[in-house]
Amino acid sequence: MTIGEKELPKSSAERSILYLFNYSQAHELASYRAGRVPGHRLFGFADLEKRGHRMWLCPGSRFLVGPFKRDVFWRFHQAFFAWRNRRKIDCIVATHEANALPVLLLKRLRLLKTPIVVVNVSMLQPKNLTRKRRWFWRWLLPAAELILSYCSFQIPWIQTEFALKTERLAFFPLGVDTEFFTTNASAENEFTAAKPEHRESAAPGFCLSVGSNYGKDFETLLAALPHGIRLVIVTDETSARHAASLVKPDQKVEISTAVPIEKLRELYRNATLMVIPLHDMRVSLGQTVLLENMAMGKIVLISDTSSVRDYIEPNVSALAVPPYDADAMRACIERVFAAPESFAHIGIQAAQKVRQQFSSQQFADQLLRHIEKLVAR
Repeated sequence: MTIGEKELPKSSAERSILYLFNYSQAHELASYRAGRVPGHRLFGFADLEKRGHRMWLCPGSRFLVGPFKRDVFWRFHQAFFAWRNRRKIDCIVATHEANALPVLLLKRLRLLKTPIVVVNVSMLQPKNLTRKRRWFWRWLLPAAELILSYCSFQIPWIQTEFALKTERLAFFPLGVDTEFFTTNASAENEFTAAKPEHRESAAPGFCLSVGSNYGKDFETLLAALPHGIRLVIVTDETSARHAASLVKPDQKVEISTAVPIEKLRELYRNATLMVIPLHDMRVSLGQTVLLENMAMGKIVLISDTSSVRDYIEPNVSALAVPPYDADAMRACIERVFAAPESFAHIGIQAAQKVRQQFSSQQFADQLLRHIEKLVAR
């Protein structure tokens, strides 16, 4: 039951939870219900809804047009919606620290008492650690009852940078939709089979790299790419331009942007090897693409950075090389392409690990346990 303006009756077994996003998720939710996108893109919303909880999304507004369509106006619109419905909501979940700012301000001004859970995505970006921004975050963040991070190594950094108490911080592993990303090709979503234009026409047997933010280290990947091996890169427009400037004339590289998730899943399935080159940074990087491919039983080669050490066992569930080591990455790519069947056990272990520890259902269960504790206070 998704609630916008309309109120539904509440049972004693339900929790009433408002989710805050950086922009309206009405279309994303409709696409999920139609089977076109994975549930983990809603960060537990879909799985909690399946369990019968009252899930709230802020509805759009006819006033958010033109210059008022910017992210900042949407975030304050969500905050007003949260304040107006504060007596009906048990907990607020902000899926990114940016969309938490207005509701945390309401808490600071004592206009809101509802417990707030904030998911840390890029709180440790350098721009947030400048003198004025750090002061602002230090003033606002204590208003959150709980701050969750996808990487355990971030906890002491956040505690130090923003002067937060340990009990307000928690490591919270990301989860993926293991029904959408499955090891069984025949069990994949019917939408893909019904729409052949979304299927990748290229023959299997290429190296794939997917990622859409500044944390992807395409310099090392392109320096490591062995001669004659085809590489497909799927990324954002800014990263695509940067990667294109690094491609050598004799390299077989294809770069795409804005690839639909159904086609992306087909690329995952056809690729011989998924390579995720990462910069070693204090922000969370690489886990979504890593877990999606692990769930499909794919062989993944990833930079062994702090961001992913909670999620892999090197040479057991994924291949890992030191960050920025092009020679090690090249050698690993060559070994996989020489005998991919020798690495099949890694894909099997990866799929098992995701289903045991990193599914979207487990993500939702853990989030609900945190919410229950906050509401019980």
